[in-house]
Amino acid sequence: MRISLCLILLAAVTVVFAGCRGSEKRPEPEANKPANEQPEPVVKPEPEPEPEPEDELCLLPPEARDGDLAGKLKVGQVAPDFTLADGSKLSDYRGKTMLLFFWASWCPRCKAACNRKGSRPGSLVRLMNAIDENPDGNVMILGVGTGTEDNADSQSAFLRTNECTWTSTFDDGNKIESVYGVQGVPSVVVIGTDGRVLTYGYYASNVDFREGLLDYLVQQCVQEPEAK
Repeated sequence: MRISLCLILLAAVTVVFAGCRGSEKRPEPEANKPANEQPEPVVKPEPEPEPEPEDELCLLPPEARDGDLAGKLKVGQVAPDFTLADGSKLSDYRGKTMLLFFWASWCPRCKAACNRKGSRPGSLVRLMNAIDENPDGNVMILGVGTGTEDNADSQSAFLRTNECTWTSTFDDGNKIESVYGVQGVPSVVVIGTDGRVLTYGYYASNVDFREGLLDYLVQQCVQEPEAK
């Protein structure tokens, strides 16, 4: 009787233990995935290219003022050559952008343009400073002093007093003025590196013309001169 009861208890324990083991969940393999398949590589997105810097705005000379001169010049023509007092010629300076500044020592507007003193320096001082700071740059000022009621000595004194660092020549008999059609001072003619006329006009007659002219020339100061 005891033996039968022990057998019954042993059988019951076996059934319970088997049921506990059967209730454990086993991880199911992923459907349709081979066991040796490698994980897909992570592809990083390519960085977007940086935008190219925009070209700096290149200033152009202001439009020529045909009514300010006597009609003897045209934009694009080769500038008439002439000899300076020191024996050099205008064409000797080809390869630089040149500002011909027609002036006189008695001219109030010429004095105002070249005045370095006071709280408001003259308009031409800005260009003189830019040229002085870039001696190997692409611009030069060439003064042409009128022979009307003026002389070489008074013009030399003017240049020293106002610390003008540009070259100037005395136009005895107003020969250069006549060739260029200059009707009054201060007048200007801008000549390009190829020796051709870029623009011209009366320097003090129009603020937009004067400021546009100076902005263009100051910009040119930082450029290297072209080979002759």
